[in-house]
Amino acid sequence: MKYVPRRLIVELESKDYTPNDRPASDDSYAHAPGRICEKCQRPIEVDQIARRHGESGWVHDLCPEAAGRRE
Repeated sequence: MKYVPRRLIVELESKDYTPNDRPASDDSYAHAPGRICEKCQRPIEVDQIARRHGESGWVHDLCPEAAGRRE
C-alpha cells in the first residue's frame, strides 16, 4: 500500500464535494454571436445557442433552415 501523508487525508476529508445548484445541462451551452452558421449561412444571434462544427466552424443548436424543412 502506498503511503499518504495524514495532512493530505485530513485536507481531502474536509473538502466540500456537494454539487452546485446549476444543472449539468447549463454547462454545455455555447454562444457565438456574429459567427456565420455553416449549415444555413445565417448569422448566429446573441440569444441563440450554438454548437462547434469541426475545428473552427459554428452551427445553430436548432438551425432555422433545418426547422423550416420539417413538414
